[in-house]
Amino acid sequence: MLKAIKKLNPIHRATGILAFSGLVIVVLMALAVRHIRTGYAQTAACNNLIMECRQVLATGQLHYDRIADSNQPRAMEDEVLKPLSRIIHNLEAFYAGDRPPGFDLPEPDEDTRVLIKNFLYDVQRISTGINQQRQAGTFVKSEIDNAFEQASHSLDRLAGLLAVQVKAISVRMQSVSLLMLVLLAGVFTISVFMYFRSNRQKNKLIKLTASSLEEEKSRVDTLSRFIEAISNGDYSVAIGTDDKSGLTARLLSMRDNLKANADEDARRNWATQGLAQIGEILRETGNAAALYDKLIKFVVNYTGSNQGGLFLLNDDDEHHPFLELVSAYAFERKKFISKQVDIGQGMVGQCYQEADRIFLTKLPEEYVHITSGLGGATPTCLLLVPLKANDKVYGVLELASFKQLAEHQIRLIEKFAESIAATVSAVKINESTRMLLERTQQQAEEMRAQEEEMRQNMEELSATQEEMARKEREYIKRISELEEQVNSKATAG
Repeated sequence: MLKAIKKLNPIHRATGILAFSGLVIVVLMALAVRHIRTGYAQTAACNNLIMECRQVLATGQLHYDRIADSNQPRAMEDEVLKPLSRIIHNLEAFYAGDRPPGFDLPEPDEDTRVLIKNFLYDVQRISTGINQQRQAGTFVKSEIDNAFEQASHSLDRLAGLLAVQVKAISVRMQSVSLLMLVLLAGVFTISVFMYFRSNRQKNKLIKLTASSLEEEKSRVDTLSRFIEAISNGDYSVAIGTDDKSGLTARLLSMRDNLKANADEDARRNWATQGLAQIGEILRETGNAAALYDKLIKFVVNYTGSNQGGLFLLNDDDEHHPFLELVSAYAFERKKFISKQVDIGQGMVGQCYQEADRIFLTKLPEEYVHITSGLGGATPTCLLLVPLKANDKVYGVLELASFKQLAEHQIRLIEKFAESIAATVSAVKINESTRMLLERTQQQAEEMRAQEEEMRQNMEELSATQEEMARKEREYIKRISELEEQVNSKATAG
């Protein structure tokens, strides 16, 4: 609870303390008023009880003397004995600690009980003596008067003791009243002090609030400018990090996430545009050498490289295949370089043989030297990517750059290599198809020529066969004629 009170601002805390103090004072005053009322009630009850007892004794003695002189024993019951019985009943209740009807008496102590008992004894002795004399029919006033006098003395001692107690009650009530005045004065003083203190703290709090509002306004303006800059795509905007609420950290995290997403989108768009542009180049038909020059020029310029070369597999000689540099480009101009690399030789041959990319940031001495009009220098990184399509390698793409190539650039170059490999594969397939078609057409022409020659030979052979058949028929006819001549001659002879 103390921790909860400490967390309150000074004004609320002062108000709470004053309210609590006021409540305590009200409770104490209620108790004090109750105590004072009880004291006054008990004082009045004691005085009334003593006065009643004195009055009953005085009037009882007078009535007794009058009734005894007039010898009227019947009047003794109502005028003397009944009042004595009433005070006996009240005193017995007071002695027992009970409150008699009409008397708000305090709890008697031992001394009070002794005096009450003595007084009761004297009153009962009066009542007993009067009853005995009334029954005897003879009244002896001296005995009863002595009894009344003795009862009066006992009542005086009881009255004195009750007076002392009443005085103590009065002193206690005065002390309580004085204490209440002191408490009220203290509460008033504390209230005035707390009022001025809370007023001073309130003014201080107002100044602090105004300062906080000004700081919050400045902070809101800064955050608004920060959010507006981010919404306009400016992710380089900065903001202070002294915000205790954590909002600044969340905004910075949001900015970093948006920047990362924007960079990722930019890289994705860049890659998509690159693939689309190289696709347009690859769809062009014409001279293969011109196509290779356009490809290497585009790849070097689009990736921000400084030099590039395109090596393709030359397997015209099945026994000695090699990688041939079909196009080279550097510093925005075509390089006329003739170069052949054996399989497995150097970085290019190794890349082809392993069918995997090679990325170097520490190049061997004199491996490659980029030369421009401003002089020569060794590149920062070298990338070799195999031209692979359908698990078959058709060549190697080599790029050298003064700048470090990022991973997303390398991934795009690999996709370029796949597209180039697919085109080279198609070109090779088309070239093979063209050569096969030409060979087939040549063979068809040769077969047509041979067929014509055979047709002519067949025609000549058919003519020869017909001539031979004609001659055979002529020979047969001639023979038949000769046989007929021979037979006719034989018949004639």
